Amino acid sequence: MKEYATCPVCGSNNVKHHRSRRLKSSLLSIQYKCKECKHFFTENTGEPTTERLPPTVALNDTEWSHQSNNQVIVTGRIEQKAGRKPPTLDEVIKKFGIDEDVWTVERFVVNEWEQGQSTKEGTPCIISLYQIKLTLVRQVAVETSIPPIRPIKFQVSAPRVKKPKKKQFKKAIYLSDAHIGFHRDLRTGQLEPYHNRKHWSAVISYLRENPVDLFVLGGDIMDMGDMSDKFPQNPEGHFTTQPALVETAWLIGSILEVIPASSKIVYIEGNHENRLPRYLLNHFSSAYNVSSVRFSEEPILSVPELIVGQGVDQGRIEWVGDYPNGAYWINNNTRLIHGHISKSRAGATAGAYLDEINASTIFGHIHRHEVASMSLQSRSGQQVETTVFTAKSFGMFGVPSRVPPFKKNHNWQQGFGILLYDETYCNAQTVSLMEEGFEVEGNMYIGDDYTAQIVKDTEWLALS
Repeated sequence: MKEYATCPVCGSNNVKHHRSRRLKSSLLSIQYKCKECKHFFTENTGEPTTERLPPTVALNDTEWSHQSNNQVIVTGRIEQKAGRKPPTLDEVIKKFGIDEDVWTVERFVVNEWEQGQSTKEGTPCIISLYQIKLTLVRQVAVETSIPPIRPIKFQVSAPRVKKPKKKQFKKAIYLSDAHIGFHRDLRTGQLEPYHNRKHWSAVISYLRENPVDLFVLGGDIMDMGDMSDKFPQNPEGHFTTQPALVETAWLIGSILEVIPASSKIVYIEGNHENRLPRYLLNHFSSAYNVSSVRFSEEPILSVPELIVGQGVDQGRIEWVGDYPNGAYWINNNTRLIHGHISKSRAGATAGAYLDEINASTIFGHIHRHEVASMSLQSRSGQQVETTVFTAKSFGMFGVPSRVPPFKKNHNWQQGFGILLYDETYCNAQTVSLMEEGFEVEGNMYIGDDYTAQIVKDTEWLALS
């Protein structure tokens, strides 16, 4: 950098120009910075500057902003050497190329400021900068015609969509915890059911219109209250096992009448059906596990033998015993059980079954709607979508206010399940019960409060 002055502090000539400005006296004030001591100092020239300054220049940065068809605002900049007068309106019109035959200047504004620069030789100088703003109005107004807004007309052709492939799934019903049983009015001898006959009637109505491949009785279909050693035996429950057996057999027969001939019923033993062998073992052990030598492999005093026996429909009914281990596998990934786990916290029971086995599990026993899912991961840590397991409970098919033990606050829900399945897949839909029936796919199924043959078959048991 060219040396311009001597630093008054350290006397060094190693200085550089910092900035310049024109004083009112037309003297040029120049500020320097010493490179040695970093001190700033100012020197004024004693006479007006005679250095060669840049000529007047019109910068090509004008901007036309149309406010309407008849009004325009023009902005731009002009720079010229210091000391010159600001540009006049005529000069601006000429530099900006405004056609005076078309436009009239309505407003003219000039803003001025100075800026220090250096010439090509390195000599400091000052230039003046002017910001120009013009408001122009068209001398002959132009009428604006705005077309009306009209809807756009276009033709859309529907994309070609391949017809989706339909896969046929098998259908099953899972129904558990009906607790078919009775208590007797000791004054009238009339039997009052624990189960809701309207709900059973609604299920049979559904089966008439919707064929199923499988009907699963998921355990605790019978209550077997007078076979229990756990709860006190009230006289109202004495001698009610026989009418419960008759009612259960009548309902199973009603189901067999409406499902296709190729379909079958699977009856899974629950803890309430298991009351009978345990009662025999504790009170009549000599009759425990006694079976016929000719006709049956099942014990004579057992639920499958007492209900089905040697009936003609025995081949369509499969008994799954060995509670609590008994399970019916609907495919390779899904098992149907009654259940032996019961957690007080909502949802905890379903999660416990996922910890028990790597398989989807449909269960009953807890009288609640619950669902939990789990996805396994491969050795590499990647999730494998084909190993998503679900544990699900559909609630109970009995009436919470009637099923013993009689409690005011049962966290129980009524319902059953509809299963769609194939060799590997199973989708379980929960159907909640209302007072008189249930809804599936927008269709309402309402049952009748039938009078079963049970009334006539058990009249001899009525107490006078």
